[in-house]
Amino acid sequence: MNEMFKLSTEDFNKQWAFVDNLWTRFNSYILDNGDERKTFVCRLSKPRESSGRKKNIPSENLHVTWKRPAINCGARI
Repeated sequence: MNEMFKLSTEDFNKQWAFVDNLWTRFNSYILDNGDERKTFVCRLSKPRESSGRKKNIPSENLHVTWKRPAINCGARI
């Protein structure tokens, strides 16, 4: 995608249920012959389970997080 687009919250919530992967550039570099090599990786991949809440952390230092299951998507394009 080259241009930004907007969705209403209602439309986003309806469409998000159909999303199973999002690809983003992982790295890129220029080859000796001048061609550019780009590697893309799935943004939903998560190789490890989320850690549990740590004890003895003051409430003002706690972060709101979304704990999701690990998805081991090892594919790169």
